[in-house]
Amino acid sequence: MPVSRELLAFIDLLPEPILLVGASGEIFAANEALARQLGRPRSSLDGTALTLLVSDPPSAVAEYLQACAGSERLLAGSLTFRHAEGAELEFKAAGARYLAREGWTSGECTVVLLRLEPRTDGAGFLGRLAHELRNPLAPIRNALEVMRVSAGDQAVTTAARSMIERQVQQLVRLIDGLTVQPATTAAVAHEPARRKPPQLRARIVVADDNQDAAQSLAFMLEIDGHDVRVAHDGLEAIEIGESFRPQVMLLDIGMPRLDGYATARELRGRPWGGSISLVALTGWGQEEDRRRAEEAGFDRHLVKPVDPRILSALIVQALQA
Repeated sequence: MPVSRELLAFIDLLPEPILLVGASGEIFAANEALARQLGRPRSSLDGTALTLLVSDPPSAVAEYLQACAGSERLLAGSLTFRHAEGAELEFKAAGARYLAREGWTSGECTVVLLRLEPRTDGAGFLGRLAHELRNPLAPIRNALEVMRVSAGDQAVTTAARSMIERQVQQLVRLIDGLTVQPATTAAVAHEPARRKPPQLRARIVVADDNQDAAQSLAFMLEIDGHDVRVAHDGLEAIEIGESFRPQVMLLDIGMPRLDGYATARELRGRPWGGSISLVALTGWGQEEDRRRAEEAGFDRHLVKPVDPRILSALIVQALQA
């Protein structure tokens, strides 16, 4: 690593997204502000080629980095990053060769500092806002459904209540951080009547890196009589599928190690994966997101929080197909 711990600590103090890259495009370090913007662990960015995280032409990225490496003044540019769940995020960029304090970088390579600023266009902002709100809404809705149909099971009710409390706290933090009042994009459903559990039993894998979302959905499906396994990333979902041979897999898109799109493509390439009913369960609900899900091999694309009755009907359809 050509940058020191002191430099990493310094860029983490900066509120704006920061990247330290080599002139060839290898990422040396990113700060937490950028990692949050991209929905990725910071450690997953280190050592990655910048061209793998952006949708800009590699030649244009290389040309911009070379210009920055030869300049001590910030040069304006733009980069379009891919969020972990597939959305494209546009950033204004300002880059220059980084002249660090003595000992903060090695003298063996050129370090380019990129200071990034998200473009806050209306459509991009509302899409990202909807995603951030749907993520905590999904486990809340699932936990409420579990409490409704669990017939007074105290342990299940206590676990569901804890999930709701945690996710409500997350919603409060999100709302407190808003600077504008967004329009409501989805109506809250009225209290549904008690669902009648389906008579068919399915083998189902639920994969989501939000543990509350995964566990609450698994609770709900198990109460309906299904045999459920839970994974928290794409590779774990494939490993479970290899031995469990599920009939239905419900996959989040923005998972670590292997995202939902890549997981679906990998599953479709397995001899046993062609007949699985693959359902994308995600906070991203734009038409482009649905198109990408279909291209990756998903049969259906559902936006969080999903109506349990719709999900139940899809499972029945999958078993009868």
